[in-house]
Amino acid sequence: IEQKEFAPDTFGYVMCIVNTFGSHAGLDNDYAAIPGEMKSVAKYLGGNILADVSEEDFYEKLPEIKKSCGDRAVMRAVHFYDECKRVKGMKKALENNDIDAFLGFENASCNSSELYLQNIYPQHNPENQGIALGLCLTRKLLEGEKYSARVHGGGFAGTIQVFLPKEKAEALALSKQLRELTVTVTAKGGGAGRLFGSITTQEIADSLKAATGIVLD
Repeated sequence: IEQKEFAPDTFGYVMCIVNTFGSHAGLDNDYAAIPGEMKSVAKYLGGNILADVSEEDFYEKLPEIKKSCGDRAVMRAVHFYDECKRVKGMKKALENNDIDAFLGFENASCNSSELYLQNIYPQHNPENQGIALGLCLTRKLLEGEKYSARVHGGGFAGTIQVFLPKEKAEALALSKQLRELTVTVTAKGGGAGRLFGSITTQEIADSLKAATGIVLD
């Protein structure tokens, strides 16, 4: 294991950890099944863990493994071997200051988690899919941006990890702040309560600045 320093802000990015408010209660079997199924594949190939056996042997004997260990165990093994290669790719991308490649590996890891590792939502409780919904809405919100979003930690419930451009993060934070604000604009009116003229966007911006310090163009 080699530690690699990574400061997202040097690339103009920030990391956000998003709480999907899912409960981890009752997930022991889901968590235990992941290493259990991977070890079953390793055991079939004569090892204790997948790191003990080669990827070449795994694919050569895949039909037999499928019959012995099941489809999901096979896909989780595929995730393990691919993820090991992705980690090396991430490390090289950071060494080369290639943020686009790094984000690509992050998103590929998330796709593999969804399709192969299958740790996005618990199989026994499909009504609660906080992680999946969090990823879904993040992708809709950041459509057109260069970003990455993936499950954070062991999955099934809890949080997701997002790398997004700093300017976008600041805009989202400002948008949230503005939605929660009430700004009063003073204007002259007639006896019937009617305005003389109209409230301009500049007057709104000036009142906002005076009340909060927020400057809008």
